[in-house]
Amino acid sequence: MLSSGLKAQENNLLAVGGNDTTQLRVSIAERTASEVSEIIIIATDDELGTIDGTAPGADGYRQAALSRATVVLSVLEAEEFKALQLSRTLTVTGGQFLQFAILTGGSLNDLLSGGSGEILFATATANPDGHSAINTALQSSYSLRLSFRLPRRDRSQGVTLDLALDLDSIQAQTQRQNSYSRIIDLTGLNGPTVNASIQVFREAALNDTVGFFEVEDEQGNVKDPMTGTILSPDDPGYFQAALAHYAELSFTGQKRSNNKLHSSACYG
Repeated sequence: MLSSGLKAQENNLLAVGGNDTTQLRVSIAERTASEVSEIIIIATDDELGTIDGTAPGADGYRQAALSRATVVLSVLEAEEFKALQLSRTLTVTGGQFLQFAILTGGSLNDLLSGGSGEILFATATANPDGHSAINTALQSSYSLRLSFRLPRRDRSQGVTLDLALDLDSIQAQTQRQNSYSRIIDLTGLNGPTVNASIQVFREAALNDTVGFFEVEDEQGNVKDPMTGTILSPDDPGYFQAALAHYAELSFTGQKRSNNKLHSSACYG
């Protein structure tokens, strides 16, 4: 087993060494192309890049990868980028293999819903042209630099990311992140409605809308409205079932400004 640290495999998957959970900091070091929409990351089943039994390049691999993907960074418009420090901290586990990919012409949500956009994977065999989307440069045992290329271009000229494991503050960061939740628990409230006051700051180039949907428990499980089956976030059909429980509360923001939005929604 790989000792603690980061290693780029020959197929350009990123291997996380060790056995423990740690934090991976991802930041944009350089951006040279405005066509980039998002950078995503997918935890694969093995060092070959397999996802749910589907190998890179096989039929269905693209959709399987998108269904498991997490957005690492949404890249901003060129004129705004230089003034911002873009980074994100992800929780990773020793023994994982991570597949990076670059999206152009659309977001992850666009591709999941059948919209337009292109994707290039780190693993060459997953791409139509048979070439990897990235070049890797090892900076230390715990840090890497990834340079992404754009579709139909031979050299890296899209976005460059710096990746680093934060070994010194693993315990402290884990405790802080566990004190937050992506689920809002309303079970202790009385009354049929909840009043929400939400502050939104938007700098993204994409005009996304954020909303809420009702879940059954703190694991995020939802009930299929047709069958009554309880679905977990990893189950097929979860996305469609979640939309069926979409709350009448959604919001977006105006670019380069803070907006405080007020709304009410029924719950229970």
